[in-house]
Amino acid sequence: MPRKGVGKTDKGAVRENNEDTIMVINSAMGILRNAFAVADGMGGHKAGDVASQSACGHIEEYLKRAGTEHDLTPQNVLRDAISFANSMVFNMSSVGGATLKGMGTTISLCSFDDSYLYYAHVGDSRIYVVRNDVLRQITADHTLINEMLKQGAVTEQEAATHPRRHILTRAVGTERTVDIDSGCISLKDDETVLICSDGLTGMVTDKDILGIIKRYDASKSKTRIVDRLISTAIENGGEDNVSVIII
Repeated sequence: MPRKGVGKTDKGAVRENNEDTIMVINSAMGILRNAFAVADGMGGHKAGDVASQSACGHIEEYLKRAGTEHDLTPQNVLRDAISFANSMVFNMSSVGGATLKGMGTTISLCSFDDSYLYYAHVGDSRIYVVRNDVLRQITADHTLINEMLKQGAVTEQEAATHPRRHILTRAVGTERTVDIDSGCISLKDDETVLICSDGLTGMVTDKDILGIIKRYDASKSKTRIVDRLISTAIENGGEDNVSVIII
């Protein structure tokens, strides 16, 4: 049975604007069978909403025209789509004057076939897989605090409330080129995929996220899971825009 995704984005309880954008495409595009993405416009920068919307729009544009050349793989197509979006957002920022200067966005992008999840990623939005009742993060956060954690400069507890925990080390559109993480993992029929912005993970623990996904059964109630994850983030403070896709 083909995998289907359901997604939603909300401005949360504090922010006036929603700088998140989601992309949910449950039909074939180019060589891909589907495509899903969460983009989070850079907080504190001008036109974060323009950056996230533009990135998703240009990714969709690229995927629609990605052909069936023999040397193309889904993973490479996803990477190339983000690279294309980076160039377009960077160009917009460069010529858009003060209102667009310095804008950028995260992007977590993925696609599925019968047995594999392909992904490409920049920033601190995340892709998770629920496997054997464990919520497994398959993307790495491109943040200053994650670098500090790797170096042992802070503990997990300190990182959770550190004032610089939201500073990105990579983003789409802020430089002429961008370093993109990508990968491919095998996927079983009963495994659920979550894509989200940090507006969810900053407000809801991994334990509670997993509990909600298990409680509502993704095979039957994807919309209820999405709604409950977002409402829980808002109930816990809703300090940021929050976006969720469940596949």
